[in-house]
Amino acid sequence: MNGVFQIENINSGRHHYVLTEDLHPLMYRWAKRNHLKVPDAEWFAKLHQQLRLRLEATLNSNGRAIQLDSHPYFYMVQEIHPLIYAYVGKKIWFEQVLSADPVYTPGINYHIYSLEITRAVDIFGKPIHGRVERPGHPSLEEQIEDFGRKMEGHFNFNRNVIFVDDGVWTGETLKKAAALLKNNGFKIIAVIVAIGANKKERMIDIGIDNADVHIIQMYDRNRPVEDWVCERDFYLGAPYGGRTVIDDSLQREACSVKGVSIGAFYPETDKWLKNWASVDERSGQFRTFCYQQSMTLFREIEKLSGKAVGLTLLDRLPLSVAKSLAEGRISPSASIVTALEMSLKEGV
Repeated sequence: MNGVFQIENINSGRHHYVLTEDLHPLMYRWAKRNHLKVPDAEWFAKLHQQLRLRLEATLNSNGRAIQLDSHPYFYMVQEIHPLIYAYVGKKIWFEQVLSADPVYTPGINYHIYSLEITRAVDIFGKPIHGRVERPGHPSLEEQIEDFGRKMEGHFNFNRNVIFVDDGVWTGETLKKAAALLKNNGFKIIAVIVAIGANKKERMIDIGIDNADVHIIQMYDRNRPVEDWVCERDFYLGAPYGGRTVIDDSLQREACSVKGVSIGAFYPETDKWLKNWASVDERSGQFRTFCYQQSMTLFREIEKLSGKAVGLTLLDRLPLSVAKSLAEGRISPSASIVTALEMSLKEGV
């Protein structure tokens, strides 16, 4: 080898736990719509640091070597912008961009059409056909047809589209969307995602012919991923947090405000934390920590806004709170802090 040391297929021995920092932008948009005030970016950074330290300690409590990697939303969006701009005015027009996650719609001089799709479960946390449309929204097929109708009237419109998402594992969502787009005469010319991860040795298969693929942060076999979770999933009451609960009866009884959905937030049960976030901790300490962090967040918003944050202001009701509302054990006029305190005493 002439003194040259070559490394092949060697990793650090660590498994990576990927955490996307998306709580701040979600809470900011929600608060703005409801005329509330949220803390500044530094406050959210400190809150995230507390979650990061506690989560990493919990993940490594059994002697494993797991490294927690945080990816701030703002950094990822800064990387997504120029990739989209490279196509605008050349291969696509300003509104020929589709997103599978409403969080990642960083439009400045272009508009992104958000597909309202979600990971859906029943009230027991059992998956419902993988990813489906959010409650109150048309089917994915109808959404793509609607996108097509809106694009038809544009001058210079062609059938090319760019698909944006927060990340990709198996590529199933992309493949389904690509098939539906093809059926409607469209073609995905580029896929732009923030994170690509081979979760537990499963290979990514985008499965879209002749499409440019841009992955900002790639985790390959030399950087094995233990799991990948959004920060919002740990904060009960956060917009888009957890998995969407589909139950018409509970929806009618608990959600008096149109557009409100029910979320199965990961800390609500030990089983969900283990199955959905790879946090296998039976003492309940991490779950309690998540509840306390959620209450800290909403108390700070109440302090800055000078009023309580009532349940009717939430976009996303935690499942445990929705059940309490449906059973009449808590009033719809109660605050989210009061509701979380009640859930904490009863179930954690």
